[in-house]
Amino acid sequence: MSINLTFNNLTAANAAKLLAQCSKFDEADSVATVTASTPTITPAVPVTSVAHTIEAPTAEVTDDSPEWPQKNATGVLVDKSGVPFDDRIHGRGKTCLSKSGKWKYKRNIEADLIATVETELRALMLAPAPVAVAVAEVGNVHEAAIVPPVAVVAPVAPVEALAPIAAASMTFPDLIVALSKLYAVGTMNKETADSYATTVGVQSIDLMAARPDLIPQLWENIEKAVNAAAVV
Repeated sequence: MSINLTFNNLTAANAAKLLAQCSKFDEADSVATVTASTPTITPAVPVTSVAHTIEAPTAEVTDDSPEWPQKNATGVLVDKSGVPFDDRIHGRGKTCLSKSGKWKYKRNIEADLIATVETELRALMLAPAPVAVAVAEVGNVHEAAIVPPVAVVAPVAPVEALAPIAAASMTFPDLIVALSKLYAVGTMNKETADSYATTVGVQSIDLMAARPDLIPQLWENIEKAVNAAAVV
């Protein structure tokens, strides 16, 4: 009699024990065949390749206006509402909002300060353009007279006559340099200089940066008054 036995997942040690037991039977009467199969290991999770996609960088999103600020008729940079830049309330970037076209404000700026400065700036922009200069003959001397006459403020202390400066091409930085020299020798102070600014419709020297068209006339007024009081 032949007996065939098949065992799955049988280790070698267990197979040897079974063979030893089977050897007790009469080899003539029975033959036991033990087959041990090797277990198959199947991965629980299949391995798949992972594709990595690198996206191209997107353009930076900004709310800056592409149209404002712009230069007005006098060459001053203004926003859509006609207000010039002022670093007391406006951001350093000197950019305008795309939606309103107005200057971007500094962060955490007080509303009262904004209202005060903007009122000041709007009044500044309403100052009239420089008046014409006429030449009036007095005896045998031709004198340049501002029409209408402009009241000037006497300097703090008389000094020598000022060296001629090309007022027509004077810029705001040029004006500040010239005034600084007058401050240094005591000819005038900041308060006096601000008084001169009012002769051209501007409240202070600092605001002249927003009205460069008035700078030549202002300097002519200062030069005339200083020279008139100079020690000969």
